[in-house]
Amino acid sequence: YILGGDHSFCVDGKAKFYRFQVNMSTNTYTITPLNFAEYFYEIGNEGGWSTPHALYGGAGDGKYQGYYYLDGEFKFKPNADNWDDDLEYVSGDNMSGTLQSTGGPNWPDPGAGFYQINLDAAGMTYSLTKIDVISIIGDFNGWSDDVDMTYNKEEGCWEATAEVNTNGFKFRMKHDWAISWGGANGDGKLYGNLTQNNGQNLIVDAAGTYKFQLYLSCEGANKVVISKQ
Repeated sequence: YILGGDHSFCVDGKAKFYRFQVNMSTNTYTITPLNFAEYFYEIGNEGGWSTPHALYGGAGDGKYQGYYYLDGEFKFKPNADNWDDDLEYVSGDNMSGTLQSTGGPNWPDPGAGFYQINLDAAGMTYSLTKIDVISIIGDFNGWSDDVDMTYNKEEGCWEATAEVNTNGFKFRMKHDWAISWGGANGDGKLYGNLTQNNGQNLIVDAAGTYKFQLYLSCEGANKVVISKQ
């Protein structure tokens, strides 16, 4: 469309969000209706460009988040099974940048490691946060002395062995309560669905030594496998 004198815009109201793009050199603009699905996907070198990793965005505002091991270049796409309307790199550095719809290169390699991935498909930006520490904290250690976990690349999980009691524990990132994982739906034994949104303290039936294998991916799919030793 050519910009009018009053610079007013009209939309059809069929979408909740719209992207406005203005080309000042040609005095034109485009309006793209945005209907965001529940998931977007990261795909890249770490999975041989064949394994899509889900990022969750339940609010419908185009903001998605997930936790995955990265190793090499990668891209984002809205569909797990095809490359239609994928998002590609425009500018930035190896930890954040701006996006465009097709026609661009892969995102640069951030360095092998485990990352929190934040994608804003409405604002066309992304950012990464490298995670070096995931830990277990609970009543067994006075809610203060974290037990650090080790990332097992082959298993795709964070692991630790600890002696815990029956009074509750959680997992947290970087020894801080800004992000922690507990049981969803107020259930302290819901090991197959851990949430970072006000999760319930997790519990075991009997005190003892347990091996913990924490699989982080995205909201609704995080889980922990707990094995009595």
